[in-house]
Amino acid sequence: GIEEAQAMAEKYLQNIYGGDITLKSVKNEEDLPYYSFVFTKEKYGYSFYFDEIKVNINKESGYMDGYSNMAIRTTEKEPLININEDEAKQKALETFESYNGDGIVSDNIQLVYCANKIEKASDNVQELCYMITVEGNDSDGKKISWKIFVNADNGTVFNILKNGFEKEVKTN
Repeated sequence: GIEEAQAMAEKYLQNIYGGDITLKSVKNEEDLPYYSFVFTKEKYGYSFYFDEIKVNINKESGYMDGYSNMAIRTTEKEPLININEDEAKQKALETFESYNGDGIVSDNIQLVYCANKIEKASDNVQELCYMITVEGNDSDGKKISWKIFVNADNGTVFNILKNGFEKEVKTN
């Protein structure tokens, strides 16, 4: 079953990756012959939100059916937290409302590693950020949801995912 498949995926990863990981999501689609497990790289107890490692385990044989490591080799700063969650929420809300109508901040806030994708001159160093979801309406009144990454050290907005996609102004 799926629990055994997850155990196999984790065992394979210990052998081929070896770093600390955390499970992000599991896909079990009826029409696919495998379970798909998505892990993220982890350091200092925080996950790297965009550094995904995917492992597919065949449902019949239990063997690995596919592997991809999107965890690019980046450097990260030690976790620094100099602004509190309320300050980060306020910054995320102001950012959302500067483009849209009124927003509502979700209670599900996580600290994750993320690189600055807003500043074009960014050096791709990953820093600890609050990942804050803000929901509301865009200028056309359409319901939208943004994930806003606010640097936990200095309050800079590092990235914005609009309805799950990276903000189109970012360059990569």
